[in-house]
Amino acid sequence: MNQKPPFAAAPSDQTCGPAIQIWHLSGKMLGGTCCYDFLETVRENVEQGQKYIILDLSGISLANSTGIGVLASIYNAAQGAGGFLTLSGANDRVQSVLKIVNLWRMVKSFDTLDEACAHVKDQ
Repeated sequence: MNQKPPFAAAPSDQTCGPAIQIWHLSGKMLGGTCCYDFLETVRENVEQGQKYIILDLSGISLANSTGIGVLASIYNAAQGAGGFLTLSGANDRVQSVLKIVNLWRMVKSFDTLDEACAHVKDQ
């Protein structure tokens, strides 16, 4: 029986520019090896110059404080490199956790990936 992983991150085929990395996230963002491997990949990409990050959260059904901690670490990596993090498609449950930890006010968020991409290109 094939079981879907609790969390998955896949780079997007969509591009907004050379210094921008776009990821589609799915499942439950609750920490664990998959989340931390994703974080390390994003950090490596930031070090290689992709300092603007767009995360499509439309496939995330649930996130806890550990998962949001991964987002905060991505935010810090981007900020440290002179870039920023942008979110798209966060559902009400995920938005609620982001608001509790005040990350919602620090990170721009959009309903769609196209809106997020347009924002990043305008910066």
